Amino acid sequence: MYKLILSFMLTGLFSFASSLQAQCEAGNPNPNVVEDTPTASFNTNAGLAIHSLTGLTWTRCSLGESWDNNTNSCTGTVQSFNWEAALNEVKQRNADNYLGFSDWRLPNLNELSSIMEHCGHYPSINQAIFPSSNSLFGSSSVAYYITSSSYTRVPSLAWSVDFNLDGASTRLKTSSAKSYMRMVRGGKLLNAYDSTLNGTGIPGDANSDGILNIQDVFFTINLISLGGFTVGADCNNSSGISITDAFCIINLISGTPPPAG
Repeated sequence: MYKLILSFMLTGLFSFASSLQAQCEAGNPNPNVVEDTPTASFNTNAGLAIHSLTGLTWTRCSLGESWDNNTNSCTGTVQSFNWEAALNEVKQRNADNYLGFSDWRLPNLNELSSIMEHCGHYPSINQAIFPSSNSLFGSSSVAYYITSSSYTRVPSLAWSVDFNLDGASTRLKTSSAKSYMRMVRGGKLLNAYDSTLNGTGIPGDANSDGILNIQDVFFTINLISLGGFTVGADCNNSSGISITDAFCIINLISGTPPPAG
């Protein structure tokens, strides 16, 4: 009976979300999944993309590519990096004032996951915002993008995000096979992407953007899949995150108060 009730609740969740659906710009779009990185949520300026939901500024092209204003696309050959080489590349780009800025960084796991698009795969990214010449995008192969996040249990491993298969995994820091990078800078409430987040004080504000909306539901579901945590996503005040927190946030959006902590 519990599984049947949960099934009905999940059906209701995605039915509610589908009313807010935008056109999916990922590969092989699933019409039953709401786009969580819609094109309208980004402000673009040539090779830069500012995500209004997080305040993060991204390079639209992978490292090795260059932005072409004439074709509004990325050209060139995507480069592969291991973890240390990626960190050194960021230092060099900052020294060169890349795209007019000197405060670029390698994104951490939660930052990079925030631009993963779950409405499709091959690739799992908004291609209108992040067009790539990466030949692996859209193929059946993996397309790992490096993060700055180490795997704390095994320091020789670092987290990577696969923008083809829509998931995260750990890899040896020395590996550069099919391992690419994208840089990020800025961002409001940057600690929202770290596990020690104290939150904005708004119950259910999972992504700590100061606004309670359906994006917090999807952010929470993403955290569950990654094993992550933010105080805002812990809607049930259980010191952990589960699917019940996603339903709790939906209730908050509709005006139902959270359980007492």
